[in-house]
Amino acid sequence: MNFLAHFALAGKDEGLLVGNFVADFINGDDHLDLSISIQKGVEMHRSIDVYTDKHLVFRQGKRKLKRYRHYSGVILDIFYDHFLAVNWHRLFDVPIDAFVKNTYEILERNRKNIPTSSHKALDAMIKYDWLYHYQFIDGIEQVLNSMKKRTSYVSLLDESVFELVKHYKEFNNEFLVFWKDMMDETEGYRKESKE
Repeated sequence: MNFLAHFALAGKDEGLLVGNFVADFINGDDHLDLSISIQKGVEMHRSIDVYTDKHLVFRQGKRKLKRYRHYSGVILDIFYDHFLAVNWHRLFDVPIDAFVKNTYEILERNRKNIPTSSHKALDAMIKYDWLYHYQFIDGIEQVLNSMKKRTSYVSLLDESVFELVKHYKEFNNEFLVFWKDMMDETEGYRKESKE
């Protein structure tokens, strides 16, 4: 799962949301220096990634992207953020633009609590409004083009948007099955944060 999905799965808990963001920028036990609620978010992010990689529907989607080899999972993560954004109105009561605005505010408010290694990505996310633009195919194309520039191998990431268009309905249906399972899988984190 990519940024939007991790934030959505965190529910209304700020610590879980911030932890889900910083998890990509820290290694090993480095998160143990952060607040307890952010630590829980890091642990949640890691468990989401493990569950995602093992999920049959996700693995099925990766097979459609096999020409992209070890980038297939990364690409599918981004595709799933697209389908989350497209289906947002069916899945959540809060409009996506309001959710995105609130998410940026939470991350900015917690800037001093997050590793400096994540600040560059946070600045780019807000400046280019990644989360909101995931709902548009050209937004996904921009993300993939940007990622391609940062890879040192021949990744063909920029070409993968053609797979998104070609298998659009299939990917969408698979995402909806996967999302229901993921919401069930992560419910314990959201419940615990309310107690």
